[in-house]
Amino acid sequence: MPARTLEMVHLQLTKRCNLHCWFCGQWGEHGAFQGKAGNAMTTEDWLRVVESLREAEHGGAFPSVTLWGGEPLLSESFEPVARRLWELGAPMGLVTNGTLLDRHLPLCREAFKQIYVSVDGLPAVHDAIRGQGVYERVSENLKRLHGGNAKITLMSVLTPELARALPETLAAFEALQPDEVLLQTRIGLQPAEIGNYRHWLQTTFGQEAKDIAAWGVEGPMPPPPEAWQAALVSGRQYPFTVRYLPHGGEASRPYCLSPFRHAHIGWNGAVGFCTDFTDFSLGDVRETPLPELFNSELAQRFAHEVQDGRCVTCEHCSWRNSETFTL
Repeated sequence: MPARTLEMVHLQLTKRCNLHCWFCGQWGEHGAFQGKAGNAMTTEDWLRVVESLREAEHGGAFPSVTLWGGEPLLSESFEPVARRLWELGAPMGLVTNGTLLDRHLPLCREAFKQIYVSVDGLPAVHDAIRGQGVYERVSENLKRLHGGNAKITLMSVLTPELARALPETLAAFEALQPDEVLLQTRIGLQPAEIGNYRHWLQTTFGQEAKDIAAWGVEGPMPPPPEAWQAALVSGRQYPFTVRYLPHGGEASRPYCLSPFRHAHIGWNGAVGFCTDFTDFSLGDVRETPLPELFNSELAQRFAHEVQDGRCVTCEHCSWRNSETFTL
């Protein structure tokens, strides 16, 4: 059993987003946030979480913290939380759709170690998913980021449209001047897998899985794309790193280390381990401090279940590739 060391925390500052992409598990056609009610964390709640992370330091190192949403730059908590983390010396990451970076440009340029920006293909492909003119807006904001302290990573979901045009897309990405491009398989669960997950969560932890349905697909998923393989072995040298993040079954690791290394705090205070599959909860961080929840008996039971291969969603997640969770 791996040692429990909190290396990274994701803070989901808001569930709100200004874009509604069709494949999104949050705001897509069947997204889990459609009509979702609940008490959102306040800025004061988030700042208390930040202070509690000082208790989670390991060997003098502050855990890495990634801010995301929804779209985190829509949150009124973004600036105060990011600034306090910066003061404490936390290595910080940001996951954003890139459209609002200009609102917080000085802070984004100076305080963050890593900024992940979603770009899903050539301009026409990207805008078909995210909205007319979005690619150009993101492109302009990326230009404004250049010269700052953050490593810039483009995250691209391997839709069939992107897979068919991957060589041309990677060539076009050169103009965006990223440090890295991550290619990710789209998440899609079959009805039997959703039923399996719901049964497992109910019988093992007494918890109801409602949000998992957002990742359901009708019919089989398309086979893993081959175009990316040809592009990566073609011998072309790009001025950035290109990485493909396969899902569970293709990963080299036997099980995910997230329950041993990582915590996710949802917009409503719910604490779990996974950023995409959030039905399992250790409790509310407003009621119990994060270090206590992370080291609880319930957390250790969940980690055992994942290690033993009983969590079906691990087959649909790229986190299983991760050996470390630090930025």
